[in-house]
Amino acid sequence: MSLLNSALTGLSASQKHLEVIGNNISNANTPGYSRQEVVVNSADSQFMGVGYVGSGVEITTIRRLYDRFATEQLRTDTQQFKGFESYRDNIDQINKLLGDERTGIGPVLTEFFSALQTASDSPGFIPAREAFLGSASVLQDRFNLVYERMDQQNTTINNQLQSFAGEVNTISQSIAQLNQDIANSVGDARRAPPNELLDKRDELVRQLSELVGVDVVEADGNYDVYIGSGQALVLGYEFNRIEVQPGIKDPSRFDLVYLNRKERTVVTDIVSGGQIGGVLKFRNENLDEALNYLGRVAIGVATAFNEQQAVGINLFGNFGSDMFTDYNDVALARGRVQYNFNNARPTDRVVEVYIRDINQLSTSDYEMRFTGPRDANYEIIRVDDGEVVSNGVISGERPATLSFEGVEVKLVSGSFQAGDRFLFQPTRSGARDFSQVLKQPAELAFAMPISGGASLSNQGTGDINQGVLLDANTDSFAVPGELSPPILVVFNTPTSYSLLDNSDPQRPRQLQPPMRNLPFTPGVANALFSNNVGETQVTSNAGWLPKVPFTQSASQPDFWPNNGFNAERVTFQTIGADGEPQLLERLSIPAGATAAEVAAAVSAISGVSARAFTEVELSNFQFASPPENGDLRTEIFINGVDITMLGETVGEVQGIFKPGFERDVPDPITPSFIAGRINSSYALEELGITAVSDGESVRIFSSTGEDIRIEYKGDRELGGAVGAGDSLEISNGQETFLDAIGADTRGLLSANRGFDFSDRGPYLYEFTTPYGDKASIELTDNYATGEELQLGIAQKIEAELASQERIKRNDPWLNGADAPGRVAVSIDERGNMSFKVVMKVEGLGENASQKLTMGGQVDVRMDEGISLASEPSYGNLFGGNPVAQPTFTGYQFEIDGRPEAGDRFNIGYNKDPSADNRNSERMIDLQTKKTLSGRDGGLNFNDAYSQLIQQIGLSTRQAQVNTDTSRVSLDQSVAAQQQVSGVNLDEEAARLVRFEQAYNANAQMIRIAQEVFNALLAAF
Repeated sequence: MSLLNSALTGLSASQKHLEVIGNNISNANTPGYSRQEVVVNSADSQFMGVGYVGSGVEITTIRRLYDRFATEQLRTDTQQFKGFESYRDNIDQINKLLGDERTGIGPVLTEFFSALQTASDSPGFIPAREAFLGSASVLQDRFNLVYERMDQQNTTINNQLQSFAGEVNTISQSIAQLNQDIANSVGDARRAPPNELLDKRDELVRQLSELVGVDVVEADGNYDVYIGSGQALVLGYEFNRIEVQPGIKDPSRFDLVYLNRKERTVVTDIVSGGQIGGVLKFRNENLDEALNYLGRVAIGVATAFNEQQAVGINLFGNFGSDMFTDYNDVALARGRVQYNFNNARPTDRVVEVYIRDINQLSTSDYEMRFTGPRDANYEIIRVDDGEVVSNGVISGERPATLSFEGVEVKLVSGSFQAGDRFLFQPTRSGARDFSQVLKQPAELAFAMPISGGASLSNQGTGDINQGVLLDANTDSFAVPGELSPPILVVFNTPTSYSLLDNSDPQRPRQLQPPMRNLPFTPGVANALFSNNVGETQVTSNAGWLPKVPFTQSASQPDFWPNNGFNAERVTFQTIGADGEPQLLERLSIPAGATAAEVAAAVSAISGVSARAFTEVELSNFQFASPPENGDLRTEIFINGVDITMLGETVGEVQGIFKPGFERDVPDPITPSFIAGRINSSYALEELGITAVSDGESVRIFSSTGEDIRIEYKGDRELGGAVGAGDSLEISNGQETFLDAIGADTRGLLSANRGFDFSDRGPYLYEFTTPYGDKASIELTDNYATGEELQLGIAQKIEAELASQERIKRNDPWLNGADAPGRVAVSIDERGNMSFKVVMKVEGLGENASQKLTMGGQVDVRMDEGISLASEPSYGNLFGGNPVAQPTFTGYQFEIDGRPEAGDRFNIGYNKDPSADNRNSERMIDLQTKKTLSGRDGGLNFNDAYSQLIQQIGLSTRQAQVNTDTSRVSLDQSVAAQQQVSGVNLDEEAARLVRFEQAYNANAQMIRIAQEVFNALLAAF
């Protein structure tokens, strides 16, 4: 019986082995199938007297060959590989899109500038202009195409997320069901393992890991599956879902949402691994970046060309209009804002994002958070790196504006509340919105609106360039087709010049603010105007003329009067961070301070600079005839230097005048001689004092602003009345123009004939006094001759000047100063009137001289937001609250070379734009100009685009390396897992033969047992 029993159990075991092997072979290619084997034990032996005799074999179980650690590693490597593979497949598409010459931006951008160069070479040639506009249209199409292709990828990713979410949910549900089935199977089969169910569950988890990174925890035989930061997809027999929805921050980019019975959580930023992790990584790190980079290039090209168009003029002589999209259109500004879905109700906020500085524009998005506890508290975070770029408290006024990194955010209206969030995407849609709006070739602004030229009568080698327009939105271009005003550059000396209003070329007048006696350095390029946009200027009053000069008696100690300026306290204020005025500095200026001293004190203040100069004009030279003392000659001293020194005296004193000076003193002394001697003096040169003469008068300048001291000695006229001897008249050089505001004299005024002002009046004229006050006169008399006319007008002006409070004799603040002696009126050939205030100095004989100290003028230039006020309000230096006038003209010119005194240069509006390509040349310069990424050293357009290609290419290569590496790791994990669990057909075939032999042997044992049994029966 023992033999038969052993044979039967052996036969049964062998049969089971053959069945399992057959099953293994059948499932050799079944995904997830683990090779199975029969587990057998020896059956219990029986004691037979002589010892224990075996009773065969028994089957314990059928087990699957499974290595937990190999399976987990396979799962990990699968989700990693699928993540890298998905990332690579997506980024490879935009790498090819951006880098291919047929689809990339680089080649068409190069062709665009090439066409511009051709058109610039012939600025008036319409076909070349049309070809350039055609290249602009191609550039538009290419920007739009690339954006559309990348935007399609975003749509594809949204669709993929929807599909992936559905697969994840299906697999999660199946895993939960298998957990239950496995638990039931174990219970029903007396804890025998349900191998096929276990394999199916492991395979589903592996398939799930292809979709998303998961963590699996085995508990009580169940698989609990988690994603992200611990969100459970499967818990025992229950499963949870993921869905997609329009993004909370950006509705165009779908979010992945985890749902269970208690919560609904956005997990887009916390899931990783698998195909879902790969596409999200691509979207967050590369697709968004590529769109932003591309958008910045598009915005940069459009904005730079629009700005350059705006400072040029077209073939019609008008300023250029936009060539491309205006990226600060209100609709586009509002489209850059994404409103967070979770913002508090009501949804009434209106926010706009404007591009203000393309050089500072980044490629990042920004998130604005109202952080609380007050509704006005906010911070703005750069999404790329999480840095806070702006924070503080929003004012209650609307609109409220915030500026950072080239962007201006305008909170237009609405109930902004703590907890609100807004996503700003300044460059995201830049390539989509790029559009050519200028269609007519004649409207291309290739010319500059300004031009400069030199007078043909100039004596020096000075040369003026053709200027650069900086800003067309200034008063200089308020009148279409004109420069307001045209400018006349007049060189007072080889080292100083003045800028005058040349609206009337016959009557150039002072600019507002005055720009006189500006320093010039010969031999180098000198910029004529200020480039400081917000800068303003206050100019002090010109040198003060006393009523009469000081008389110096030969018997009295030598004494010099001061310049007549009173003491003033000058206050500078700026605007603080809170928008309120804030004291910057307060200066106490003593009476009689020189302009140089005032300028030095003012220039020490932050944000303030000052320049000083002094000017004196000597004119109307008269000489006694006959003189009272025939041996007494006229002598003039300038700052202690006797410029009328006789030649033989000069020879005895070396180093007074330069070689080649005019040695012989003419009789009578001439203005030209005086100017020559001043310019030859070593001492006066060291003081910065120079002079020029037109033959009738001499103008003396101090470039440093030191006082100019004049002493005059001369003879009386023999037997004549007082004042009939040697004399001259002194003024501060300022000419004041009278502007008609009443009846028109029809150009009939002349210095050579009279005029009847009692007919067809009233004849009203206004002017600004030499001390900054507004004044006016009315002319009503009938003058018979030109001499009577000028005298009558002068008397009217003198009376008006005398009525001004500040120059009344009894004003203690003026140190006894009073109105000067005479008003000298001039009438030009066009009937325009002007005057100068002059004071007479005269010869008093050999025992006395007359002296005058002329103070200078100070130009105070202040940065934006700084203001100046002085006390007392009726002082004669700054005089209260002088008007600060802007110095920025919106254009710049340079003069180089070596101009001579009297040389002139004209600056005006360009009247021939068809032959001018100055502005198109500046457009060409944009190809190499570092217009973008100023915070990182600057990039031109091609470099910025190449940087994008380089970054995407580098990421693509890295993605390929990662994919290949993870493929190797996955293959190794598969091999390791298959080594344990996989079906090897050769091994199974060998085992099949082996157990077939065992089966046959057991059958043979049964036959033998039968024969023995039959023999035993036969024996009885």
